[in-house]
Amino acid sequence: MAGTQRYLEHEGIAIAEGRVLNTSIRNIFGVQPSTPSSDFVPLWENATVYTYPTVAVQLDVQTAAADTATIKIIGLDADYNDISEVVVLNGLIVTDQTTNSEFLRVNDVITIAGNCTGNVTIVQTSTSDVVAKMLAGTGRNQASIYTVPAGCEFHLTRLNGFTAETGTNPNERTAFFRNFVQLPSGVILKVAELAFHNTFNIYRTNPFKYSEKTDIQLQMKASSGSQECAIFGEGILVKT
Repeated sequence: MAGTQRYLEHEGIAIAEGRVLNTSIRNIFGVQPSTPSSDFVPLWENATVYTYPTVAVQLDVQTAAADTATIKIIGLDADYNDISEVVVLNGLIVTDQTTNSEFLRVNDVITIAGNCTGNVTIVQTSTSDVVAKMLAGTGRNQASIYTVPAGCEFHLTRLNGFTAETGTNPNERTAFFRNFVQLPSGVILKVAELAFHNTFNIYRTNPFKYSEKTDIQLQMKASSGSQECAIFGEGILVKT
């Protein structure tokens, strides 16, 4: 209609549609029903700290049900360049399927055909450390873990965190958040820690920049026992 502007010209929608050169939207989100009080952990399918591969390795895909869905593993190679591999599950419980490619990092596991009725666990072939997991029926992994590819910057624009209680007073226990950053040099930063009840929301006036090859974990811990926690992060990935 003359004199009006299409809503698709909103910058965020234009980026999401791929109409802004060298940019894309990146979401980092995770949930953990039993976030521990013993240590800060990323919110992912295991209520544990996360172990990164030290070198690029092949991965073993393990299934907990006789699934034949097709999944896609998306990550980074030894030089932190984007890499992915499609795996058709063989319908055999537990029996490993080994990737042809070697992964230094795994950023996403998504279902691209069919549906999984059991958990899918992806481990390092050399150590059996879990690098990603997809719970039955979810269609993808949900992990507040991300590594910035080579030749890119990640600009974080917002963070929203949530915790739930099963008691009569949901404000009795505090939850804690912090930003874990591992630089390619090996330097580790544990910063931006905060305590909160129920919800926190951070909307940055200016984006926070993470450089290439940086490991990011949005971590939480309970003040006592364990707590159900979730986190959502959003930003823009820019090819430099």
